[in-house]
Amino acid sequence: MALEQSENHSDESNRQFIETAIRSIFHRRCLTSFHMQRGVSMPSEKPELPKIAYSIREACHVSSLGRTTIYHHIAAGRLRANRIGGRVVIPAESLNALIEGQA
Repeated sequence: MALEQSENHSDESNRQFIETAIRSIFHRRCLTSFHMQRGVSMPSEKPELPKIAYSIREACHVSSLGRTTIYHHIAAGRLRANRIGGRVVIPAESLNALIEGQA
């Protein structure tokens, strides 16, 4: 009898642990949070502002161009880049003009 109670307690304990873990993962990945008093979903993150400049890595990602190609366009003057501190940033309008063939 004691063994059955022990197994039931262990199964219940495991179930609670798994539910807590799943709930924790879900809450971390969920973009909205549930407001308990009002019962409505409210955004938990602020809306993303439009990019005004890209790092070299971001410019490569959004344009699907390689790093070397980006640097060649900068050297040729077709793509504007600014050094701010130790970082090189590419204004979004310059990258858009290059992609649209206006540069």
